[in-house]
Amino acid sequence: MSPASSPRHLLATLAVAIGLIAGTAAPASADVLLSVPVSIQGGGLVVAQGVQSGGSCAAPDYSRNADLTTTCAPATVYQPGVNVASIFFTAVPASKPAGHYTFVRWEGANGCSGSTATQCVISGAGSGFTIRAVFTDSKGPTLTSGQSFSTSEDRTVHFTYSGDEPVAAAECSIDGGAWATCDPATSKVTYAEGPTHTFEVRGRDGSGNTGPVRKVGPFAVVDTTLVGSPPAATRDTAATFRFSTVVGDRFECALDLAPYAPCGTPGVDGSATKSYADLLEGIHTFRVRAVVGADRDTTPVVRTWTIDRIPPTVSLLNVTGPGEGALQAVDREVFTFSSDETGGTFECRLDTAGFAPCASGIALEGLAPGPHRFEVRAVDAAGNRSPAAARTWSVAAPDRDGDGFNALVDCDDADKSIRPGAVEIAGNSVDENCDGIVEPAPSSAGPTLSQPVPPSVKVPSVKLSATPGKRTTRLTKLSVEELPAGSTVAVACKGAGCPKALKGKGAVKRNVGGSVSLIGLVRGKALGKDAVLTITTTSGATATVTRVTVRAGRQPLISRR
Repeated sequence: MSPASSPRHLLATLAVAIGLIAGTAAPASADVLLSVPVSIQGGGLVVAQGVQSGGSCAAPDYSRNADLTTTCAPATVYQPGVNVASIFFTAVPASKPAGHYTFVRWEGANGCSGSTATQCVISGAGSGFTIRAVFTDSKGPTLTSGQSFSTSEDRTVHFTYSGDEPVAAAECSIDGGAWATCDPATSKVTYAEGPTHTFEVRGRDGSGNTGPVRKVGPFAVVDTTLVGSPPAATRDTAATFRFSTVVGDRFECALDLAPYAPCGTPGVDGSATKSYADLLEGIHTFRVRAVVGADRDTTPVVRTWTIDRIPPTVSLLNVTGPGEGALQAVDREVFTFSSDETGGTFECRLDTAGFAPCASGIALEGLAPGPHRFEVRAVDAAGNRSPAAARTWSVAAPDRDGDGFNALVDCDDADKSIRPGAVEIAGNSVDENCDGIVEPAPSSAGPTLSQPVPPSVKVPSVKLSATPGKRTTRLTKLSVEELPAGSTVAVACKGAGCPKALKGKGAVKRNVGGSVSLIGLVRGKALGKDAVLTITTTSGATATVTRVTVRAGRQPLISRR
């Protein structure tokens, strides 16, 4: 017969050599006395002795118990002139893996069907015989394994394993936990940091046999945590790092291209620090790993940061905003600007205000008539501030009511009947001529401000200068003139933006005369619209009360009673 697969064993080769009769073909006149088809179940080898063809037959390597596919051509004897011939069959279990396969029995063999002996003899003539050798695999795969710690994933271990025969399936157990199906070629496990971890694996072959458990460990999984570090960009040439571990007993650090070197041991909280000083400007990289015994964290902490002490440059773009020194008729301006560094911020201010965060495209609304100055500076990621870029211009005062006087001198630019030089109407509480004094109604009790006053009588008067805005007004001058000697001046404020010292009863100046400045009481504070200053002057039995009312976008109104 022709072998289903090439003989793999020395025994089979020797058996064929012994059993073959000289010559490879029978004479044409020979009688075919005995022909026996051979098959194999499981893994093994059948050797036929005393035949002229079909000397041996072998099942494929690692055949499963249920495999019935190994069928060989018949073992045949050609012996003319003989009524009965005999063929000797020997069953040999597969040798790979060693000790896994055993012979079970013969089937279909005349005289030895069911026999567990490894040899069977079939005697007779003709082709009415069959023989099958049954082998069984009773052992699962024995695994060998390897482990390697990941260099890219924290606390992750790669395990590889293979068997002494094909592994149809595998189960793994992590730290003594439940068994679960896992990849029979490779497995990746991420552990918690700890000193005693294990990995166990067992394989199952194609016949369903489970092999012995292969255990790896106990082994330590070491990890490093960065607790504190410099910001990503800084001006500081010193740097301090704080790091911690759970199971490590020491740390190793490296800066830039330097090799790792010992850098401390964990304190009671598991942490330690490493500091550097006088570092050069530029990009730096710090690495740290925890160590315990011979085990090291294979994914060290890596921190990169930049030391930058060079301030950025800011530029005001000409696509928006007024030209330098321009006189503008509008009270709204938009400024755009840029920096030569990315990732930073900007700070802006108008006139004497403080710098505040801003963004390119800032719009300034409701600008008061007069000169203005806009400044912007860039702040890079490290906190360096550029010199400010500035633009100065002036806003022309409008004449909204068309009375020939602009808003700088017209105390009500929405009413053309109110303007410098207009006729004052007594008693209507309106300052028509913008002199800051409201003409009171005539009184029969005595002289009024609109009547001639004897030259010997001095009437105190309030004088002020102010820069009005839509929401607030800033006083630049506030004084009382023509005060008799020994007078008392009391100042109180009510409304938004009043200085704290002037709220309630206010402030008092005693035993004064002539001209007295009150601007120090206001302290340059911007008063909110509708704020009212009440100034009371007392000289002997005479008292004069003057009210200064702040108005949005106009000069304050002065009224006296």
